[in-house]
Amino acid sequence: MSLGVWAKLMSVATVTALTYIHMQMQIVELAYKGKDKEKRVHELMDNNGILTHQIVTLKSADYLGRAILEKDEGLQFMGHDRMMTFPSPAAGVVVRPSQKQAMKAESPLWTWLSFLSPGEAKAWDR
Repeated sequence: MSLGVWAKLMSVATVTALTYIHMQMQIVELAYKGKDKEKRVHELMDNNGILTHQIVTLKSADYLGRAILEKDEGLQFMGHDRMMTFPSPAAGVVVRPSQKQAMKAESPLWTWLSFLSPGEAKAWDR
């Protein structure tokens, strides 16, 4: 093998090796950049969650009520002594006439289909 051929072969091998090494270095550099960006995205997501929690806390009824009560000291919640109570109706539940008519208005087909519950029959009727 002559010296010229050997020099050309070594030059091609050197250029090929340098190109391969350069590509590998770029791959590793891009991997580090991607990892840094991923860390930054996680930090931003954490900050977003913290800010969302703070916003929800500031919008809550408890916080707003306390802020209003602290701002104007003349305001206060209604005490039990200021509430009006009404007697409740009798313990027996009376069926209103409109409910009786609704029961009678059901189709006789549903009574014939006794294996279906009324809820299912009404749902299928729609």
